[in-house]
Amino acid sequence: MEMPKPGAPHERMRQLAGTWRGEDRLHPSPWDATGATAEGRMTARMALGGFHLLIDWQQLRDGVVTFEGHGVLGWDPRGKCYTLHWFDSIGVEHGAPHLGTWDNDTLTLQHETSHMGHSRQVYRVGVDAYDFRLESSQDGKTWSTFMDGSYRRV
Repeated sequence: MEMPKPGAPHERMRQLAGTWRGEDRLHPSPWDATGATAEGRMTARMALGGFHLLIDWQQLRDGVVTFEGHGVLGWDPRGKCYTLHWFDSIGVEHGAPHLGTWDNDTLTLQHETSHMGHSRQVYRVGVDAYDFRLESSQDGKTWSTFMDGSYRRV
């Protein structure tokens, strides 16, 4: 029996591999009433035979790391969708993974939990840059932007 090999869905993920830097814009929220800006850093690499993208994220304010996250992005051939398992320094269990698809140059991943409501991550990917938006919703219909930013490959 021949082992599976990465295919076109995995090549799409490869677009996010690399080291990225940019500015995060945090919108007013219960965690930060006025909003703020921060430096965003992402390092991502293909791993596990080319089937997954491992993501390490840091957010810095005044040179101090204030948030860290680790993600594992993959392709589920049975569900025909991308999956993102996310872990971060807030320590809240996210349960099931984010699920999503690519539409042209945009990867959209959505997630729902009973204790946190809905969240959506949107990556609009170019050759050496990407724009990111993190949104939240209580009902999955009305969305508000929690954070957004633009990042460049370094």
